[in-house]
Amino acid sequence: MKNTVKNTYSNADMRNCSYDAMDAWFKVIDKDLATLKKILSSEKYEAIVKSQKQWEKYQEEEFKTNNLVVFNNGGTFYHVVSVGDKAHIVKERALLLNSYVNLYSE
Repeated sequence: MKNTVKNTYSNADMRNCSYDAMDAWFKVIDKDLATLKKILSSEKYEAIVKSQKQWEKYQEEEFKTNNLVVFNNGGTFYHVVSVGDKAHIVKERALLLNSYVNLYSE
């Protein structure tokens, strides 16, 4: 993943770096879901799909809560914190799915 932190000079730069990271983690999720579809039985893959749908609902609610509690708190630094928190949520899901890929790829 590209490291943009060293090139950040403003809150907007830091926020954009977190958005870039979040986008990259979403791409990892998509790639790993595609890989899991190829390597798992249909029963196991359907369990992953069900779990993914539930996670997407969770992620949506967490993002809404984060917007209310953090992002809309006033001040641009809260935006940086908010987007970083959201990126972390996506990263955790990506790492979990990647661990499934690694488990079945060995």
